[in-house]
Amino acid sequence: MFRYILPFTLLLTLLPLHHATYSYPFQNPSLPIEARVMDLLNRLTLEEKVNQTIVDANSIPRLGVRKMTWGQECLHGVCNRNNQLQIDGAVTNYPQSIGLAATFNVSLMGIIGKAISDEARGLRNKHIADGDLDNWSDYVTCWSPVVNIAKDT
Repeated sequence: MFRYILPFTLLLTLLPLHHATYSYPFQNPSLPIEARVMDLLNRLTLEEKVNQTIVDANSIPRLGVRKMTWGQECLHGVCNRNNQLQIDGAVTNYPQSIGLAATFNVSLMGIIGKAISDEARGLRNKHIADGDLDNWSDYVTCWSPVVNIAKDT
């Protein structure tokens, strides 16, 4: 069961945040996360659960869950996924990870990691500000250096 907690915990982040009342317990942020995840899991059909395991997970309108893109590779900067950066603007591209590792500079890796996360969060915020709910999630879950939920077996 634990292996399902992370993806469905992330799924909870896709829910609207500004409701005075909630249609389902999983939408209520005051409940414990484990209770929310189990409530959501119990409401999903098998097909809906399977569809949430792909990179471009479909929305679940009957539960108010928006579509989610589960992967952004940030090995050496925010990835140009589907030429999206032609729309979003330029981001910093750092050397390949083997070159960065050759510096043996741990604090530099922290600075680069923070810069990548700041750029990804900025792009996410831009999509939300523009009302673009189709691409906002592209920059929420970034994996580096090698974790990729879409290819993990």
